[in-house]
Amino acid sequence: MQTICYRIVDTDFGPHTSFYDLATDLDPDDELDQELLASDCAEDYHDFHDGRESTWPLVLAIHKAPDEPEVFVASVDRETVPHFPAQIED
Repeated sequence: MQTICYRIVDTDFGPHTSFYDLATDLDPDDELDQELLASDCAEDYHDFHDGRESTWPLVLAIHKAPDEPEVFVASVDRETVPHFPAQIED
């Protein structure tokens, strides 16, 4: 397992300079792993870094380390999951 980092390329508020770490078994250099890795990063951002408040789709840059150049850039969208709250009526 390795730790990669990612950043959001642009937001509604301008460029995003924070890097976020993600432990993964996926290889950012392997083209077959890149879409899965971008999805995992987006899920991490959504769940743990205020991604629920972001406007999607987002463009993510994937890096091996914050001081290294980006390995790839991916656009990731968020699907809406319907929620059906119910209330028992008397």
